[in-house]
Amino acid sequence: MSQLAKLVRSEPFLLSVSAVVLGFAAAYGSGSEPLFSVARDLTWWHVLLAPTLGGLVIGWFVYFVMPERRNRGVAGDAGGGY
Repeated sequence: MSQLAKLVRSEPFLLSVSAVVLGFAAAYGSGSEPLFSVARDLTWWHVLLAPTLGGLVIGWFVYFVMPERRNRGVAGDAGGGY
């Protein structure tokens, strides 16, 4: 199996694609014209930077603030017992 086929069939890739599709669907379905007009005017690096910084903040929070460094919500249950 080629590297590309392995990537496309991997769980992280499928979850990432699903998150992007659902994010666009939620933003489009919200019907909020001011939000849509602001998002439409953003440059590509703003769109990339916002979730990246959010992930870094959450990662920092989990690493330094949470006592056992484990998720207690749905993400922790869906991880398969990591």
